[in-house]
Amino acid sequence: MNVENWKFIKAKYICKEVSIKGYENETLLSVLKGKGLVPREEMESGAVMATKDLDKFKLVTEKQFVIHLRSFQSGFEMSRVRGIVSPAYTVFELNDEYYPDFFKFLFYSKPFVEYIATTTQSLRDGKPVSFKEFGNMYLPIPPLNEQKRIADYLLNVDKAIMDLEDEINNLKEIRNSIVSNLTTGRLFI
Repeated sequence: MNVENWKFIKAKYICKEVSIKGYENETLLSVLKGKGLVPREEMESGAVMATKDLDKFKLVTEKQFVIHLRSFQSGFEMSRVRGIVSPAYTVFELNDEYYPDFFKFLFYSKPFVEYIATTTQSLRDGKPVSFKEFGNMYLPIPPLNEQKRIADYLLNVDKAIMDLEDEINNLKEIRNSIVSNLTTGRLFI
């Protein structure tokens, strides 16, 4: 990786805000920290479902981003599904010459979250970051092939973590079964 080839470009030059409404029959999406946008019916109980004015909700398609109300926690989520989101959210997409998965990781990075906190008034006022504020932020932009390499590497790391978490959960189940059987006399050592 050669950072000498990286540029710092204002976000407004690499992406554009999108606000398409009138798709009330699309799947209602919610933001789930760490999982991006998910269909509302897949949320754990407690989610309040909107039932009116869905025609005012914004359409989001795959690989678009949403700035939601928890901007101080990296409120930038990339969508992997099509659906509609609250009109309070900002939807934007990257120009074609950029790799969305790279930016998904960038927007979750600690330096980016800290950068947002120091450059926007909205967070101090308890509001989401506006597209105008975001548009004036400088983003580190590697060449496209490096964007892909970085994102693919991080996706593989995430997959390895998920695989290890699955293995840990399986071992916990085995342990719980052994404890249960030992403490109830169904298994002897």
